[in-house]
Amino acid sequence: MEWHAFLQIPSAMSKKARKGTQAAAARKEAVEEEYRRWKMMRLVDVDGELKKLLGEQAAFRSVQKPAIQAIMQHKSPVVAIMGTGAGKSVLFMLPASVSSGVTIVVVPLVALRFDMKERCEQLGLVSAEWNSQRPHEWAQVMFVTPEAAVGEAFGQYINRQRAMGRLDRIVIDECHVVLDSLNGFRSRLLALRNLVRAETQMVYLTATLRPREEQQFIEAMGLPPKRQCEWFRGRTTRKNIRYQVHPYDMEDEQQAIVDLVEGLKERYPLPGQIIVYCGTVARTVEMAGELGGVCYHREVGSVEEKKEIVRQLTSGQQQVFTATNALGLGTRRWMERSSDGSVKWMKSHANDARVQGGRGRGEKRQQRQTMEGLSLSSRIWHGRYWGYERWSGRAGKHAR
Repeated sequence: MEWHAFLQIPSAMSKKARKGTQAAAARKEAVEEEYRRWKMMRLVDVDGELKKLLGEQAAFRSVQKPAIQAIMQHKSPVVAIMGTGAGKSVLFMLPASVSSGVTIVVVPLVALRFDMKERCEQLGLVSAEWNSQRPHEWAQVMFVTPEAAVGEAFGQYINRQRAMGRLDRIVIDECHVVLDSLNGFRSRLLALRNLVRAETQMVYLTATLRPREEQQFIEAMGLPPKRQCEWFRGRTTRKNIRYQVHPYDMEDEQQAIVDLVEGLKERYPLPGQIIVYCGTVARTVEMAGELGGVCYHREVGSVEEKKEIVRQLTSGQQQVFTATNALGLGTRRWMERSSDGSVKWMKSHANDARVQGGRGRGEKRQQRQTMEGLSLSSRIWHGRYWGYERWSGRAGKHAR
């Protein structure tokens, strides 16, 4: 089944064009162009292209190279599990940079799409965020939300790109979020499994798919057995993080968080920053009021307002932020600075809340402090969590 069948809309290719007509000639030309493009991509020197894209000092890390080689050879599906900061986005940016076709990237968060689009622009890639009112027909990279990706308007866009022979691949970033849908969170994400019917190369990227969750993910996404996939797992442990646990009385948890943050503000003044991750929107707003910080969650405002909060974070304008994991998912790139030693990245895990923060310039170690409160009524028996972390430029203990 193809996109038009799945979405029950007319396809640009549903009717075979008659020989000798302009439509037949155009379709033949599109097929030939697609064939030439894929033939060329198989011959690309990926090491050389990486240097062209990122600079002469660039080198592949983790499982980047074998994963990119599989993508360039048009194998499908490709699943790449790589640690935070290991360069997952290179897996679609490099192939897009050597192709005249389009790579569709499904991204679950507005701010993450904004960040990726900025990176594409910095690398000279023509990219766009999906807008059904003004679809960009000639983008090299098209970013789209999961919900829009399975909508009728985007299905028509897919059909047009296929008719022109431009559809190279569909990439699902942070693909592990589909497992959250099994418990009712953003249940429409489950419709992403129908993308395998688009009859194009499929690429799945994540940093947090545990080995024990692989089969569940395969079933949720409608993938073939693992042995039939191009499966790449790199190291996902995170270097340079030190954890500390602080017990506290659950009856005084609000004050315990305030005391921890106030202490961190004094110890790590700007450009050091602190993020308090909370489990709910209501809790995020409440803590922002208590701490005098800026809050970020899915309902915080328009797309532009969300982007402005991210700018305040990345530019070091604010010291304290509270957020749901709408900010935490895939935020390494948002926190990336130059080599001035500022905070480099932050990422929240599911089902916890914690305080994260960064020392200023020249800091050599990253920390996360975690507060543990004992409570039988908590979802997890040992209570909720808070902590903070700061970037390290040198190796330390490994932590998941």
